[in-house]
Amino acid sequence: MLLAGVVIAGAAHFVNLVDVRPGRAAAAVLALGAPGLLRADPGARLAATAMGTAAAVLPDDLGERAMLGDTGAHALGAALGAAVVAGNGRAGLVAHAAAVVAAAVYGDRVSAFARDGLAGAGA
Repeated sequence: MLLAGVVIAGAAHFVNLVDVRPGRAAAAVLALGAPGLLRADPGARLAATAMGTAAAVLPDDLGERAMLGDTGAHALGAALGAAVVAGNGRAGLVAHAAAVVAAAVYGDRVSAFARDGLAGAGA
């Protein structure tokens, strides 16, 4: 259960982390969900649902007529994480948990560098 929580929360955080420009969160869900479609397990349906939702909002997100925002990015990421949980055993969950934790650490470092670097450049 702990690994499942890490994967779902980590996937939600990751998709929100890449949502820095129009279309990036939806595109990430499409790219990351695609391998899940190749499997014949319950995770494939969840991946297809997340990808279908991302594909539906992508044109408006790219056209800046609508935006996912934090709530939409987190929801799409959590759905993708649930697909991973539904389609993997313990070993797969460990691998995915390690990946989302590494992505979060890297993303926080990049954010801190950008924040501190920009603040230092203006001083």
